[in-house]
Amino acid sequence: IRDTGCAIIGGIQSQVMPQIFGFESFIDGLLSRFLMSIIPNSYSGIFDEEIADADMNVLKEILEKCHNIKLYKDQKGTNEHTLIIFSKEARDKFLEFQNDYLKKSQFLPDKAQVFIPKLISYVVRLSGILHIICGEDTSIISPSIVSSSIRLIDYFAGQAMQALRFYDKTRKLNEIEVELLRSLYELMGQVMKGKLQTEIIVSHLNKKLPKSIQKTNQEIGYMLKKLGLITKLSVGYSYLIWEPIKLRKLFSLYVDSSTASTASTEEEKIKDELLE
Repeated sequence: IRDTGCAIIGGIQSQVMPQIFGFESFIDGLLSRFLMSIIPNSYSGIFDEEIADADMNVLKEILEKCHNIKLYKDQKGTNEHTLIIFSKEARDKFLEFQNDYLKKSQFLPDKAQVFIPKLISYVVRLSGILHIICGEDTSIISPSIVSSSIRLIDYFAGQAMQALRFYDKTRKLNEIEVELLRSLYELMGQVMKGKLQTEIIVSHLNKKLPKSIQKTNQEIGYMLKKLGLITKLSVGYSYLIWEPIKLRKLFSLYVDSSTASTASTEEEKIKDELLE
């Protein structure tokens, strides 16, 4: 069946969404086909004010461009598709984006990982749409168009991650927080007088993370506080107060002590090789 499609635009309440899109929607790929936008609860009032001409003209211009696109058909009345391709620079930009998202996906929960392949594919689709809307008089998509598509997908990716909060009401750690706990377990031997320098923690953790999601001292300090741990400032550096009982409990919940010292770094090396 050729030239089929269905565009659905609408809203859904956050409490209803998990009922309509249940666990099976993460398996069959249904939910990841939607580009979501979460609108915060707000009330701005209702005013008797018309849409400005400048705003209307933008929409009119887009619609006119789309209506002016010629639709060619063959002798059987079937639509003839026009091929548009990426330039080499645009293709390189897309591949860089794709590899970056694939690396990040390793540190996402299972439910979040299902969105990544679709989000990557939507960059290609949106590039084609923006190429047409912008009236490019060529069949080659430029790097700037791909960059615009990537910015859009970065936004929708963030929205999808926020939507996952509707599915889990319990407090769980994300993959980077778990990796931080593994790093603390591996750094036990460097604790001096009940203290572990934040800079050592940051350096150890960042060796395991892709460059684009590596953490700063300040971010690690915030993550440690979220875990219920205490950090202190001293002259020229900050440090974690090593609380054995509290940390032992966290390790027992989230860290496999038999593999913590080697598995994570070895897996990183293998995955990096595959991506290269």
